[in-house]
Amino acid sequence: MQNKTDLDQLVEELLGPELAEGDIHVAGLAAVLEEHPEVQLLLERRNHLPGQVVINGVNPLLHVYIEAIIVNQLADPQLESLQITMRRLRAMGLSEHAARGNIARVFIHFLDQSLKLKQPFDTQAYEAGVRLLGVQRKKTGRNEPCPCGSGRKYKRCCLEVTTTVPNLDQVDPMAGMLILGQGSYMTEAAKWFLGDPLHPLFQLENRVHIARYFEQAEDVKGAELALKDNVSQARQMGHSDYLRNALQDLQMFCFNHDGYTQLGLEVTQSLLELENDEYQRGNYWCDKADILAADGQVAQAEEEFRQLFQTMPDWHFGRYRYACFLMDTGRKAEAVALLKELVAAQADIDEETWQAARDLLDTLEP
Repeated sequence: MQNKTDLDQLVEELLGPELAEGDIHVAGLAAVLEEHPEVQLLLERRNHLPGQVVINGVNPLLHVYIEAIIVNQLADPQLESLQITMRRLRAMGLSEHAARGNIARVFIHFLDQSLKLKQPFDTQAYEAGVRLLGVQRKKTGRNEPCPCGSGRKYKRCCLEVTTTVPNLDQVDPMAGMLILGQGSYMTEAAKWFLGDPLHPLFQLENRVHIARYFEQAEDVKGAELALKDNVSQARQMGHSDYLRNALQDLQMFCFNHDGYTQLGLEVTQSLLELENDEYQRGNYWCDKADILAADGQVAQAEEEFRQLFQTMPDWHFGRYRYACFLMDTGRKAEAVALLKELVAAQADIDEETWQAARDLLDTLEP
């Protein structure tokens, strides 16, 4: 069970008792999870996880909780000012999600103030801040009409809010995006070129980091499910590079955990079928043999290498991979002999294979 902060506790209370009782399909949250499907698995398995869920400095559960609160507020007839602002932001060209994300920014400010000052949430100031979102208010005089459109004087309406909430006149078209890391599907700079805070690449990238978080929390099943979800989504997207990435992540997971021989073989076969490059196909074939060997099926692994050499006789790096296999299965003398053959054949093989063979041989016979 998680150790909740005051902020976590307050946000969950705002969403209602159903969430505390384990129902993640409470009003607002169900809609948000359709937009951030990668977070649903974290919610479903949150009671398996120790402490707060923080991934690379971001709490994804808190992110979706706050978005859900905004969804609920927009459906509240007593908060008509939010609905008016929502329509105005949409008319400015923001997506529904980005418009909600900008409103959430104002909500977070006043929620934070409420916790810091230990005072009730200032709904009136919050609504005033939301009314001013994206409104240009160049040098509005204290006694002039408030730019929020209320008809009241600025000093008696939103002046105080504009001095406490930064950048209310600015809106972010990427507000509401959830980024838990980078490097697997996108870089830091790439997010600004996607143009959509709900671009599927965010979900693929996030699941990689969610899977790593599960592994660190020793929830191996959670990591497996997250990576499988990425494979499914990448297939649906119909993008071979994304699918290759997702399969490679799942394959590495299978290498790193016991009991995943069959899944590892299935994933490796999928990679083989997807790959057109002969060099990479050879490596996947060797991976297949390594998976079998790690499971104790050494004879079957040996047969895979035999078939590989028969099919790709000129792919010399496969011989290096075979030498590694021999080492892993306790046949050092055979491995050394093969490595010496590769080093001696420098003029007839590729540089990469020769260098790898020489480096490994140097470690075995310094």
